[in-house]
Amino acid sequence: MADWSKKYALASTQLSQSPVYILAIAHDTGTLKADITAASTSFGVDANEGFDALAHSPVLLWDDDGYEFMEVTDIISEDHFVMRGQYGTTARAFEKGRTVFSPRVIFSSATVDSTDLPIIGGVMRFPSGGNQACDLRNGRLTTDNLSVDVVEKDGVSESRVTYSLKSANLIGKQAVLFGGYAGMDFKDYSFLYLGRVAALELRDGCVYNFQIEDVTSRLSKKLFGHLEDFESTDTSDITAGSKLFTAYNDSVLPVDADHEVGDGRYAAYYLVAEEGTANEEWMRLELPTPQVVRGSFGTTDITHTNTPLELYFAVEDNPIDVLLGLLISRHAGVPTPTNSDPDGKWYAWSYISDSGFDPVGLGIPPSEIDFTSFEYVRQWYANYKERYIFDRAENMKSYIEKYILKPHGLCFFITNTGKLGLMIARPPLDFTATEFGYDSIVGVPTVRWDNTEIINDVTVQYNWNAVSRVYDATPIEVIDSDSIAAHDMEGIVELEARGLATANNGQSLAKRLARNKKRHFSGPNPVITVPVLLTHGGVNPGDVVRVNHSRLPDPRAGTVGWNKYMLVVGKRPNWDTGALEFDVIDTQYLGKRYGLIAPDGTSDYGSASDAEKATYAFISGATEKMSDDTDAYQIM
Repeated sequence: MADWSKKYALASTQLSQSPVYILAIAHDTGTLKADITAASTSFGVDANEGFDALAHSPVLLWDDDGYEFMEVTDIISEDHFVMRGQYGTTARAFEKGRTVFSPRVIFSSATVDSTDLPIIGGVMRFPSGGNQACDLRNGRLTTDNLSVDVVEKDGVSESRVTYSLKSANLIGKQAVLFGGYAGMDFKDYSFLYLGRVAALELRDGCVYNFQIEDVTSRLSKKLFGHLEDFESTDTSDITAGSKLFTAYNDSVLPVDADHEVGDGRYAAYYLVAEEGTANEEWMRLELPTPQVVRGSFGTTDITHTNTPLELYFAVEDNPIDVLLGLLISRHAGVPTPTNSDPDGKWYAWSYISDSGFDPVGLGIPPSEIDFTSFEYVRQWYANYKERYIFDRAENMKSYIEKYILKPHGLCFFITNTGKLGLMIARPPLDFTATEFGYDSIVGVPTVRWDNTEIINDVTVQYNWNAVSRVYDATPIEVIDSDSIAAHDMEGIVELEARGLATANNGQSLAKRLARNKKRHFSGPNPVITVPVLLTHGGVNPGDVVRVNHSRLPDPRAGTVGWNKYMLVVGKRPNWDTGALEFDVIDTQYLGKRYGLIAPDGTSDYGSASDAEKATYAFISGATEKMSDDTDAYQIM
């Protein structure tokens, strides 16, 4: 290894101690009923959940900023009286809606300093898996299960590990993994992973293997399957303005007064006459009183005589709220939830059933959605109005990736606290980005460029016809001839923007989607793999980080030294070495140098700090070069 590589092994001196991991698997979980402060001596749990904590046992609470263990001293109805800041952690405030985690078993890979956590005997091996990779080009998140082996020390039946699992059904229970280093105080351990136990297997008579899966396992469920049962038939005559009619010759459409599908969010719609004809009319069904709203989706309320009719589920909204509705489903007439107030706002709705309308959605609990990331991405699409129409069973993972995420330059990711988040391809600018620098990088990062993922010829299909099941608008095509000439290749991609309709400015929005896809990927983006300490466990895909390494070459610029904001798109724990390996990319448009407008008092370019130069835009001369001969900025 060259001398400079030894010097820039950076934080490797902190890895002279082995990594230590702690796995806690829940006995039960509940939801915090109200805010608590660091001084609170009790908390309430929603009584409807039947939360079953054990007196004189630990409970764990966490949020995006940290975690705390408490010990339950008494339980009176919903109220749990506790001693705060136990097992080396510090008392802190938590907002209502946070998960209350009551551990059934706690295992560790080695002795943990400065804590008296009730760790079960036996030997926990280093984990494997728990990786994720976000493909923004195709809107596809790839993850694998976290796998953990726990070995009985002596293999004797009814020994400590076996006994601790007695009468415990751990399948489906939440599991939390912490990580740190030998000699580190437990309070400084990172919250690395949260998932649910998918399988437990006993191997060789003494090795318990836990397979722990993340929330993406719930995405592959099919929705809207029962719509196929409602075939087209002739209706009785429907006069203009009429809100009530017999929908089917054999029966009236089944309804359930306890279920609402109103507010325009995944409501049921009738389509009368063939779509695209002069007699086409969409009507939205309203419950619990079965009546229709005439002339939906900009069609005209007219008289129909013995006309074929189809039943659909449909929604018209910005794509991010459409996406949230598919993941969870919102009850009519309530505000959009937030991280701090998710309870009572969303319901786990499935599909139309034989007995009536059940609400629509995959049923992912609000506590497992990172609303902050969805709200951030929503601002990019606030002016989009998109229409999604369902008439048959759809695998939601495939549907969402192909028709929503890929066209819009989006991808899911999983936070270290187990929440499903949403990221967007964008210039990586962030005032508060975590720095991967001298005190955190372990070893030397790797940098990779290639042409395999270049996109310079984008076609967008839009204006989906739900009856003929084709896109009936002329496709939009955007070509970057400069990129094709520079790289001597065509990177062709077709986007199916299922939600864009001509009536909702679909042509203009299709052009925008095509330009955005081309701008980000018309050149080979450098991908840097940065290994850092476990203490950066709270950094997730979708975050912007500042990679600062004075000896990392930048062949594109012809310089040595790297100090750039970059977007995290992958996270792979190296469990054996105790490092987290992050894949980060530079998603600047066409390699241009972007910056934000600087606040008053910012120094001129010549005197500005590296961080200011990486964040703010400075004015150049007519040469389009800065005083240090670097490229000029473009203002966001």
